[in-house]
Amino acid sequence: MFCLFITNTQIPEDISPGQDKKVVTGITARVLEDSREIGGGKFIFSIKLLSAEDINSTITSASGQMTVASNINLYKGQIIRIDKRNIFRKYSSIIFIDRKNIELLKWDNTYTSEILRLRVKILDSLKLRIGRMHPDSSLLFSALFTGIKENPKGKLFTSLRKAGASHILALSGMHLGIISFGVMFLVTILIGRKLSFIFTLFIVFLYVFLVSSGPSLTRALILFTLLGLFALYGVKVDIFHILIICFLIQVVIDPGSAYELSFQLSYLALGGIILGSDYVSRILPGFIPPGVRGILAASFSAQIFTAPLVLYSFGVIYPVGIVSGLILVPIITLFIWIGILTLLPMPWLVQRILFWIMEELYVAVEISADFFSKFPFFP
Repeated sequence: MFCLFITNTQIPEDISPGQDKKVVTGITARVLEDSREIGGGKFIFSIKLLSAEDINSTITSASGQMTVASNINLYKGQIIRIDKRNIFRKYSSIIFIDRKNIELLKWDNTYTSEILRLRVKILDSLKLRIGRMHPDSSLLFSALFTGIKENPKGKLFTSLRKAGASHILALSGMHLGIISFGVMFLVTILIGRKLSFIFTLFIVFLYVFLVSSGPSLTRALILFTLLGLFALYGVKVDIFHILIICFLIQVVIDPGSAYELSFQLSYLALGGIILGSDYVSRILPGFIPPGVRGILAASFSAQIFTAPLVLYSFGVIYPVGIVSGLILVPIITLFIWIGILTLLPMPWLVQRILFWIMEELYVAVEISADFFSKFPFFP
């Protein structure tokens, strides 16, 4: 088996003053993000260079980043060593490395590393509990709840993409909304509105930390926090103005995220919903029920605002996504809520019943996605 390395332009010409990249025989690096499966049992993740060793066993400092594709599943914060001659070939951006030459090293003795190591333990435990579900249900729930797609090119995921519902699989504001609404609904009666928001905010922060959020989920977290705080103190605000503030905060915290496609699509979609939904709702036929009208208007507005970027990035758009969400989102929402319940301690029989319900909902998602995937797309 081999690991594919793609050097990034951030890697400098020199590893350390006086050291030639051609004599480097190995590197030590820190994993910058959880690995994401790209199909065929291979994962992709970024690493930050820490040190390099040359043919004379001289160890020097190193800097820069690399994007790695491998059949090894790694977590953010882990430290690895790669033994390979000519790992920085000057005229090639692709290097194949035998998997046996990748070694997982011990964590650093820092508070940050301890927190990240605890995160890994929680995620591993979570994966074990998810693994008790029916195989099909577990794959879908893992993708929806943790963002881990073990078979991203599988039939269901492909059907969801062709049904214009690929955003359902990307952790975003929808997922945060499902979780936060469920938590607040359960605890508001017990501890009151203000305390329930604080408790929910803690749960949401913990969730985002565990799943190693991307730009879209980070945007949702900032927006949820701002809107919740304003609501608690009775301050009336324009949600579009809050979205702008959210944008500025996120760019200041992580400027590089503004260049990511998920960041751009997230703000375009939500901006489209805020600015266009009311207008679209007014021009829809009057016989459409108000609730359905609102969902259609929001979906249509998001599609219109994101369509140019989606078409430019992927070369195809699926207009049926305007309608498919009416069927898929409610089923997916119920699927996620029941899946979360199965993660909690409960009698064996109750858990089996919930597992059975999840299987039936999975079938409903599969049939619906397959149906909508057959609609025409553009161009």
